[in-house]
Amino acid sequence: MKKTLIPLLVATLASPLIACDTEEPVAQPGTLTVNWTHGDVPTCGSREIETLRVWISHPSDVALSTSQEVPCPESDTNGSVLFEDVMPATYEVGVDGIHADGQIYYEGTGSVAVADGADATSSPIKLEKRKSTLHVEYNVWTQCHKAADAGLDNVTVTIYEPDEDDSMASSSGACDASFTDPATSETSYGLLFTDLDPVDVVVVVKALNGPDAATASTIGTVETATDADGNAIELQNGNIPLKLNPGQDHRIVVDLVE
Repeated sequence: MKKTLIPLLVATLASPLIACDTEEPVAQPGTLTVNWTHGDVPTCGSREIETLRVWISHPSDVALSTSQEVPCPESDTNGSVLFEDVMPATYEVGVDGIHADGQIYYEGTGSVAVADGADATSSPIKLEKRKSTLHVEYNVWTQCHKAADAGLDNVTVTIYEPDEDDSMASSSGACDASFTDPATSETSYGLLFTDLDPVDVVVVVKALNGPDAATASTIGTVETATDADGNAIELQNGNIPLKLNPGQDHRIVVDLVE
């Protein structure tokens, strides 16, 4: 009996080792539906959006990130786009509203987790208008440490839409005003305007002899203005016409003359 029990015991002890040598199950793709919306009132037509670029971004594998471009029907306020064969992960998803001129005027983003072999759906991603920034750098006719002697109290910059009486934005700064650029953390001179609508504007720059623009006198006006590339901007009645593009950081340099 002892001779027959030993092989049986060895076989019994070995069997669990064989069972542990198995492969991990392969991850299975699922689907991801990205929902988008303009909100209650706007439509693709009212916003002049012709195309939507819908994209999904994998957190670590660029090869698993992809996008689709689909028409934006004129009367639609919302819609959805289906992505198939999406591997499990938490994806950043987004929708870009592309204008007839090819620029992205509206955008929205979100996040969606896709489980192994499952179908996932995003919450409606609302398309919001992309804002612009404008950095106005100015040079005055006197050295800043002598500005008070020259009667210069501050420089006021006001931004208007053409044919509009109320300004979009206005700000004043000293001769040597500066700010910290939020994108680079570097110090830049002049005034910075953020969250501007991407429209045609007129920029009015004046040097004043007092802190209150309503009561102070103008002692300095624009002589020349250039864009960020050094190209001259043709003035209109002494003011600076400018097209603010969506999502773009604009910069102009203004020379003031007494």
